Amino acid sequence: MELRERREERVAQERRWAEEMELRRAEYERLQRIDAEKAEQESFLAARTITFADSVKHVFIKMSDDPAEFPMFLLVLRIYTRCMKFHAFLHAKLLLPLLTEKARLVTNRLSLAELDDSVVVKQRILTEFRLTSREYLVRFHNAKNPPDESYVYFCSRLRNLLRYYLCMGSRENHCRLCQ
Repeated sequence: MELRERREERVAQERRWAEEMELRRAEYERLQRIDAEKAEQESFLAARTITFADSVKHVFIKMSDDPAEFPMFLLVLRIYTRCMKFHAFLHAKLLLPLLTEKARLVTNRLSLAELDDSVVVKQRILTEFRLTSREYLVRFHNAKNPPDESYVYFCSRLRNLLRYYLCMGSRENHCRLCQ
């Protein structure tokens, strides 16, 4: 009698352990599925873009209304993206919300494949704004120092205009000017 009770008790205990193990296994599988879904969700471009955009929301500057300052805006954006080690596929996605209304109108005419390439987006905006080396040279010659602008800022603006002119112009002009 006592032997039978012990056996029944041991069988009942083994059954409880088996049930507990089954519950733990089910919980483990559920957690694995949740982790896999999270990893898959984070791998989507939209999720990664939103994550990066939220993390740098207040770091990037908005594009100025003056189209001549677009190259400086791109330079600052490139410096930030290098500093923060963003993936190349995010550059165009991070650029788009920072653009002015006029620049957004240009990007609205681009295809989805072109919108994914930051080089195409930048080139299309530069083409639309007609920012050529000649335009920068004209802006350099016609630059005036307004009363509310400091001389340091004015000098910096002139230096940037000259730099844009040299970068967009031919290499011969750059070499001749340096001599």
